[in-house]
Amino acid sequence: MKLWDIKRENSREKGVLLPVFSLPSGYGIGCFSKEAREFIDWLHDTGHTYWQILPLNPTGNADSPYQPLSSFAGNAYFIDPAQLVQQGLLTEDELAGFDFGSDPSSVDYETLYDSRMEMLRLAHGRFEGAGAAAEMTGSCDDPGTAAEMTGPCDDPGSAAEMTGPCDDPESAAEMTGSCDDPESAAEINDGTGSVAEAYRAFVSENADWLEDYALFMALRDVYGKELSWDEWPEDLRIRKPSAMEKARGELAEQIGFYCWTQFEFYRQWDALKRHANAAGIRIIGDMPIYVSYDSSDCWADPEQFQLDEERQPAMIAGVPPDDFAEEGQLWGNPLYDWKKLKADGYRWWIRRMQQSFQLYDVIRLDHFRGFESYYAVEADAENALYGVWNPGPGMDLFRAMAKAAGCTTESLADRFIAEDLGFLTEGVRKLLSDSGFPGTKVLQFAFDGDPDNVYLPENYKENCVVYTGTHDNNTTVGWFDELSGDDQAGILQYLGYSAIDAWKLVLEYAAAKKAAAEKFAAEDAVAKAAAEKDPAEAAVAEKELAEAAAAEKDPAEEMASVPDPCKIAAEALVKKALDSRARIAIIPLQDYYLLGSEARVNVPGTVGDNWKWRTVRQVATR
Repeated sequence: MKLWDIKRENSREKGVLLPVFSLPSGYGIGCFSKEAREFIDWLHDTGHTYWQILPLNPTGNADSPYQPLSSFAGNAYFIDPAQLVQQGLLTEDELAGFDFGSDPSSVDYETLYDSRMEMLRLAHGRFEGAGAAAEMTGSCDDPGTAAEMTGPCDDPGSAAEMTGPCDDPESAAEMTGSCDDPESAAEINDGTGSVAEAYRAFVSENADWLEDYALFMALRDVYGKELSWDEWPEDLRIRKPSAMEKARGELAEQIGFYCWTQFEFYRQWDALKRHANAAGIRIIGDMPIYVSYDSSDCWADPEQFQLDEERQPAMIAGVPPDDFAEEGQLWGNPLYDWKKLKADGYRWWIRRMQQSFQLYDVIRLDHFRGFESYYAVEADAENALYGVWNPGPGMDLFRAMAKAAGCTTESLADRFIAEDLGFLTEGVRKLLSDSGFPGTKVLQFAFDGDPDNVYLPENYKENCVVYTGTHDNNTTVGWFDELSGDDQAGILQYLGYSAIDAWKLVLEYAAAKKAAAEKFAAEDAVAKAAAEKDPAEAAVAEKELAEAAAAEKDPAEEMASVPDPCKIAAEALVKKALDSRARIAIIPLQDYYLLGSEARVNVPGTVGDNWKWRTVRQVATR
C-alpha cells in the first residue's frame, strides 16, 4: 500500500501540503491549470479531505509569499495561460513563443517575471479589444469616477460583515455577482455582455483594496520594482490628493491591466476551488500575520502600522533565536498599531478576513503567538537577538471577528488553525485554549529526549493538526540525513528498532555514503584536471579513480543496495502522523514521495534560493 492510501481511523482526516507554485505545469510555475484539477482529483481518490497551500498573494523582490505586495490581491503568476487561449485572449503559437524557464523542477522567477507580464499584457489588450472592459464606468479604467463606485466595499461597516464564514464554508467562499459563474466569465466573445458585467461587479465589490493595489503596481512599474514606495516622489509617497489624481489619469492603462489580472486570478481560482469543494476537498489557506513594508497595504493604510512621521518603521517584526536560526529571524515587516486598530473595531483585519474567506475554507493563522504578544526589533538591527515583547490584541480581535461574522468565537474554531510554534508562554497557551482553535504539531520537533515533548504523538490532544514538517522544515528524509548518528539511532529505536538493528542501519549507510562520495569526488577531480588540461593532475586523479573502480564493489551500487535509514524513518514518521489522535494530519507531498533536501521549499533566514521547488511527477497517476 502506498503511504497516501493509508486510511485514518475514528473519522479523523488527512490532507497534503503543496504550494500552488510547486504543481507541475508547462508554464514555468504551478498554476490554476489542468494539473491542479488532476491533483485535486488524486486527493479525492486517495481519501484526503484537505489541500493546504501557501499564501496566494503577489510576491515581491525576494519571491516570498510571506512578504506579499498586497494582503488582498492574488498572484498573477498563478493565472493559467491555457485558459487565456481558450478565451481567445492568446493563440497557441503566441503561448509557445514565451520562455518560462527550462527546468521543470524549479521556478526561474527572473525569467518568469519578464515573460509572464508580457504574456498577460498581450491578453489584457485583447480583453479590452473584445469590449469586455469598454463599458466600464467608475472603474479602474476611469480615475475620475473611481471614487464614486458604490457597493459593499465602499462602506467599512458593511465591508466588515463577513457572511457565513463560521457555519457555512460554502457561502463564505462564494464571491457575489456574476463572477460566481466561471463558465460564463470564460466566454468573452459570446456577445452577451456577461464578462463586462462580471468585471464591473468585481471592480466595484473590491474597490476598497483594488484601486490602491492597481495604482501601487502601476507606480512600481514606473519607478522600478527595486525601489520601495518610500523612495517615490514625496507627493506620491504621502498620497497627496492632487498627485494621486494625476497619477490615476496618466497611468489609467496600467491600472486597468492590474485590475484585469485580479479579475482573472479570482475568476480562475474560484472555479478551481469550486472543483475542489465539489470533490470533498477543503482548501487550507495560509495567512501571514504581517504584511510587507513595500506593499499597497502599508502605502495605502499607514495609520494601521507603527510608523513615524516620515512613514518609516522604528521597530520591525522578527522572532528571537530558535531551532531555525541561532540569531533569530529579522523579518523586517512593519508592526501593527494595535491600539488604533482596536479603536476602529479592527476594521482592516476584519476586511482582510472577509477577503481570505473568499479564497479559503480554513485559514492557518501564521505566527499565532504574535496575537498574544509580538517581538519587536530596532529597525536598524543586524539580527534579532535583542528585541522586546509587546502585548498583542489577544481574544479581543477574535471576538470582533466573530461579532462581525454574526457567530460565536467557538464557531470560528472550525475555520482556523493556529500555528503555535516557536517561543511559547502560558499566555500563548491560554489564548489557544480560549480560542478553541486547533494547534500545530510538528514531528520533526519531537525528538529532544524529553518523554513529555508536546510534539510526540503519544502526547497529543485531539484538537490539533499534525505535520511531519512544514514549509519551513527540511523534508523529513533531508532532516533525518542531517542528524547525528546518535540522534538517528535514537529515533529508529523510538520507531521500533532494537539498538543493534538501529545502529547497524545507521553505520552501514554512513559507510556506503562515504565511499560513494569519495568516488564521486575522484570523478570530479578527473573531469576538472581534463578541463584545465593539467596532465600531472589528471594522472593522479585517474589513478585514484582506478583504485576506487578496483574495489570489491562499486560504491554507488553498494550504496543503492544498503537500506536507507533516512527513507525508513521518514516513511515510519508519516505513518505515525496518520495514526495519531490529531484531528487532521497534513503530509507535505515531498514526504509522501520520500524526497531529500533537494525538494526543500524554504530555509528560514535566507533569501535567493527559496520558494522554487516543483514536483515533476504526475500525482494523478496512481
